[in-house]
Parts: sequence; C-alpha cells; structure tokens
Amino acid sequence: MFGNYSDTLSQLLLGRLERFGRKHSIPVAYCDDFGHGKNHAILPAGCRAVLDTKNKTLRFLPS
Repeated sequence: MFGNYSDTLSQLLLGRLERFGRKHSIPVAYCDDFGHGKNHAILPAGCRAVLDTKNKTLRFLPS
C-alpha cells in the first residue's frame, strides 16, 4: 500500500506500481488518504489487516 507523497499524481508511478504487483503476484494499492502531508490518516503498525484491491477495501482484523 502506497500513500500520498506529492501534490500531483504521477501516471508513471501508478504504472510502475501496477507492474510491480503483477510481477510479484501481490496486491498493490495507492491512496492519498495517508502518507506525508496534512490531515492524513495513520496506518497502525503491527495490526493484522486484509487488503482487497478488487473491491478497493482495507479491513483491520481484531487482535
């Protein structure tokens, strides 16, 4: 999962992320709701989660 790092969205970056996920058979997601900047959410470290890129969801599992 990759977060926001710039004021502009790079199509080149999105293409690279897509190829990376395909090459390694892993889900890859980009979201501007977290990352560097102002008013962005924090993803909890060490928390179990399910990332479903087909349905565009991230679900945190109970401890």
